[in-house]
Amino acid sequence: MTQKFHSVLLLAYTFPPANSTSWRCFHLYISLRKYFENSHVISTKNNQDSINESPPEASHPNVHRVFTLDYRTFRLRKSKGEITLKESKKSRLLFLLYNVLNSFPFNLILGEGGLIYSINSLRISLNLVKKGEQTLVISSFRPYSDHLTAYLLKKLRTNITWVADFRDLHLDPRLNETFFPKFQEWCNRKILAKADIVTTVSKGLAEHLKPFHPNVVVLRNGIGELRPTASGQGLTVKAATCFTISYTGSMFRDLRKPDLLLEALAELIAEQKINSSNVRINYAGKDTATWIPLLERHGLIDIFHSLGNIAHDQAIELQSTAHVNLLLTYASPALKGNATGKLYEYLAVKRPILLLVNGCQDEELEEIFEETGAGLIAYSSLNHLSLVKEFMLDKYAEWLSTGEVAPVIQPEKLAKYRWENMVHHFLETHFAGNSKNVGLNV
Repeated sequence: MTQKFHSVLLLAYTFPPANSTSWRCFHLYISLRKYFENSHVISTKNNQDSINESPPEASHPNVHRVFTLDYRTFRLRKSKGEITLKESKKSRLLFLLYNVLNSFPFNLILGEGGLIYSINSLRISLNLVKKGEQTLVISSFRPYSDHLTAYLLKKLRTNITWVADFRDLHLDPRLNETFFPKFQEWCNRKILAKADIVTTVSKGLAEHLKPFHPNVVVLRNGIGELRPTASGQGLTVKAATCFTISYTGSMFRDLRKPDLLLEALAELIAEQKINSSNVRINYAGKDTATWIPLLERHGLIDIFHSLGNIAHDQAIELQSTAHVNLLLTYASPALKGNATGKLYEYLAVKRPILLLVNGCQDEELEEIFEETGAGLIAYSSLNHLSLVKEFMLDKYAEWLSTGEVAPVIQPEKLAKYRWENMVHHFLETHFAGNSKNVGLNV
């Protein structure tokens, strides 16, 4: 198949080592670059000091890191941790400030990324994308700065094909995160009108983007190859001497709730079906303070082990050695399909998954679990306590009998969720057989 695009350019403020959300951009770039003669990434210089915590590709000469002056720039000077303004809200004032920085026009000027980042990104983009060259440009949200750069680039280089990607929503129906919603909707429609395709991670999120663009496509988070960091440092995990349940990630403003698991464990221990000295909950993330009162309420503080923030490869190692991986999300009639990248990391390690959904049934997640045999989905709204108790007791009994819990996820069912296959399908479906045909080198 003749290759028509000259190059691909990924605009990604969140590119390793920015934070845990950067892995979507990373795997998208790794999968795309085999199809093009030239491939480039533009990202921020923020977190440059942590570049050794990322795969070697993150420091490749084709990854252009631009000077940025936003609130994250100043916060990183105070802390090496993965802290965002959104996650550190401790007062009404900070809450209002976050909403301001998430709303047009302030998000483009003072918000994450900001105007200086967008201007520097556009300057480099114009040098990379020559007039007349057919280039595929993919911009990533959040922040909106990358979409702004792509919007301006499209006006100046009309020959480009622009894909606007959304890992999550700017206007989340469950979260009051912006001011003047009607104006925000108008700005979204105005900017995205220049895009050729809008992509997002699930059918649920796609429904909320369709009012802003006629061509919204689901390009899920996926399973990618685990890459060692440049430092080669991992998390040393000793042979398990107890039954371990691991959760890696945030609690997302208390919308993610582990209550069903904690209640199930407390009852099983009280019923003497599980020995508390044989069980451990491993947590890696920034929200230990959120866990503590929940654990104390259920009398489980002694089985909890907090590792704090750890590197991505360490998180994968922790997931790989767990007997059960805990996954937390939320759903409502207003928004379903909150399938985070963590789900696909869990699928990749093939350990049993316990997914606790705070809210109503999510048919999209159920479809993935049924197809892959990933484990159990339980809903707080349906009082699935007995199902969780049965699931945990079954895995605990297996561990007690054999010293291990066998992988349950069917490897042959994971092929469609692998990044290289999803990108192949995306390119074949949307750019084959027309003037912007892409040569597939597979």
